[in-house]
Amino acid sequence: MREIQPWLQITDEDTGEVWDITGCPFARLDPVAMEYVRWYGYWQRGLLPVPGGVLDQAQLFMEIMEYLDTLVTRKDARDADDSRTRLDSSVQGRSQRSA
Repeated sequence: MREIQPWLQITDEDTGEVWDITGCPFARLDPVAMEYVRWYGYWQRGLLPVPGGVLDQAQLFMEIMEYLDTLVTRKDARDADDSRTRLDSSVQGRSQRSA
């Protein structure tokens, strides 16, 4: 049976505890957290909840957006590393078969 790989790992910076996210993370979020996740998409496109610029936004909002962005960036980097590893393995397998 194939092991389900987490698509995201979150580490608690205080305790060092690691949470593996394997299913839909939205099922675990409360409505307030869901609202921040929804706003993250808008934030990426430069849309903010309060008229004005970044300095007009609530500090908590900006901190949450930056945290979410860090998580997404880490996941993208891990995905890229996984893709390179699979590609390298594939290339090595082909060169060994042709030798």
